[in-house]
Order: sequence, then C-alpha cells, then structure tokens
Amino acid sequence: MLVFNILKNQKEANIIDQTEWLDEDSSLDNLYEEYQQKYEIIKSQLIKEVGQPVHNNNLLVNNSLTLDLIEYSFFQWQDNYYILGYGQHDQETPIFLISQKLT
Repeated sequence: MLVFNILKNQKEANIIDQTEWLDEDSSLDNLYEEYQQKYEIIKSQLIKEVGQPVHNNNLLVNNSLTLDLIEYSFFQWQDNYYILGYGQHDQETPIFLISQKLT
C-alpha cells in the first residue's frame, strides 16, 4: 500500500522526509548517503507495486518541475507519471526526499 501514500493524486510536491536546516559544518556526505538509502528503499517498494521506473535521472523533465534533485526516477501509475527523488537546493538548506505527480 506504500504506492497509495506516495503517489495519491498529488498536485504539489510531497516531501516524504527531510533534514533540518544545515550549517556550513554539516557532513553532507553522510547525509547524502542516508537519503540515498531512503530513496532506494522506497524506489524498490514502488518497483514491487507498480513496476520498473520508466526513466532514471533523465534530464528531460517537465519545465514546471523546479526540484534540485541528486538522484530520481520516473514511474508510471494509473495513466499518470510521478517522480521520486532526493536532493538539496544549496549547502545550508534541508536535504529532502520527495515525490511529485508530473503534469
């Protein structure tokens, strides 16, 4: 049932998890590794429930999508496309795990 919590008719970006705001001394490598692991866990569950992603880290992203993603995958579910990924806007902003329905 994870797919219904992640991909449920969302129109805005759905932040699944995120860090607090960071400072310049934060260890980004450890945090990136943690969020990559969280991303991979959810991605593998989505693969079990809806099938393989239709694209991984493809730069052909809808122009209205304004996420700074490090790694991401596109999934198709019920005639819609969704993106799952993790990223960060800049060094002090939170690292986030996110999903969004593409329009």
